[in-house]
Amino acid sequence: MDYRALNRALWDERVAIHVASDFYDVAGFRAGGTALRDFEIAEVGDVAGRRFHPFADMLDDAEGTTVAYDYFDTSPQVWDEPGTYTDGDQDSRNTRSVQFHHGIGEVVSALAAAGLRVDFLHEHDHTLFRRFTSLERDGAIYRLPAGRPRVPLMYSLRATRPADG
Repeated sequence: MDYRALNRALWDERVAIHVASDFYDVAGFRAGGTALRDFEIAEVGDVAGRRFHPFADMLDDAEGTTVAYDYFDTSPQVWDEPGTYTDGDQDSRNTRSVQFHHGIGEVVSALAAAGLRVDFLHEHDHTLFRRFTSLERDGAIYRLPAGRPRVPLMYSLRATRPADG
C-alpha cells in the first residue's frame, strides 16, 4: 500500500472543504483575524501549534468513554472515514488514510534528539471539535460532561533551540 499516495488523495480532496469551513475561518484570517485560541496566544504568542493528545487516540471512536486501542501500537493504522472533522456531512470520495500513533515520549524524545529544549508541555481536558459524541460544547471548545473524570484530549508544546546549540 502506498501510504503517501493514499493520504495525499484524501488531503487534496479535503483542502477545499476545510478552507470553506467555519472551523478554520480562512476569510476571517485573510481579513486580519487570528485563528489562535486564547490559550494558544497565552502560550506561544503569534505562532500557531496544536496537537491532539495521543491518549485520546486510545478511546473508543463513538463516545470516547472506553479505552479501546493500544497506546504503544506504532504500526500503520488504516482508517476509512467519510467527511471531515470540520464539516462531517460533506461528501468525499477519498475516505481512506494511513496514520501512525506517536506517544508523548516519542515526540519529546525526537525534540531532544534534534537538540531542542522543551520549554513547556501542557495537557488540556478539551478539544477543538466534537471528536466523541459524549463531548459537550463549552464556548469554542468541547469537553466531557461535568462530573465525568477528565482525561487529556489535547496538548500544546513549545520547544526552542538553545542559544548555544
